[in-house]
Amino acid sequence: MFSILSSARIGAQGEVAPCQAHPPVGAPAPRTSTPGVLELPMKLELYTQPFCAPCIRTRQTVARAQALLPDLQVEEINVVEQIQRGEELGITSTPVIRLVQGSTEKFRASDTPTLPQLLAAIARASD
Repeated sequence: MFSILSSARIGAQGEVAPCQAHPPVGAPAPRTSTPGVLELPMKLELYTQPFCAPCIRTRQTVARAQALLPDLQVEEINVVEQIQRGEELGITSTPVIRLVQGSTEKFRASDTPTLPQLLAAIARASD
């Protein structure tokens, strides 16, 4: 039978101390490098251009992901205004999403993702 006190310690005086292995409810989760645990900050670079319908949809999806992951840093780059930056990275079409951690590109895609696809890519890139 599961007991609500199964993750607590009972002291000599009968007092209940919370388990030290789990943070209290509402406490921020500790940052860790354990595989499968999302490690932020991660930067999402979104390469777009004006009047690009797929770019508009991708921008909306990225905004929804950022609302769910407030630590996710997002930078939108207009490749028409920053041609050299796009050329240096080999961006030949838009939209392009790059996930970067530090100076390392962890993921790149040139398509309009759904929200679940984008969240899965962010999770995989954080491993």
